[in-house]
Amino acid sequence: RNSFVYYLNSKGIAASVHFDPPLHQQKIYSKYHKGNLKNTNILSKQIVTLPIYPDMKKKEIEYIIKTVSNGIKKTNKIDTNNMKNILITGGLGFIGSTL
Repeated sequence: RNSFVYYLNSKGIAASVHFDPPLHQQKIYSKYHKGNLKNTNILSKQIVTLPIYPDMKKKEIEYIIKTVSNGIKKTNKIDTNNMKNILITGGLGFIGSTL
C-alpha cells in the first residue's frame, strides 16, 4: 500500500492513509473500547484515502481513475503482498474497492 500511495502522490494526487492504527488501538480512544475488532484491524491495513469533493471537475476525476488503475498495475509488481486488497475511500466516504 505504501508504494501505491507514494506512486499516486508522485503523480500529483493527494492520496493518504488514515486510521492505521485503527481508532480503538490509539491510546486516547482505548478507554472507549476493550476487545478485538477483527474487521477494523484488517481494513486499517488496506485503506487508502483519495481526494474527493463536490467541486471536482470531470477531468480531475478521470485523471484520478486512470492514475489509480495504472498505480495498481505498477505497484502490484513491486508490493504484491500489500496490494491484493485495497479499500479506497474519499473525503465523502466509500468509493470502492479493488482486488
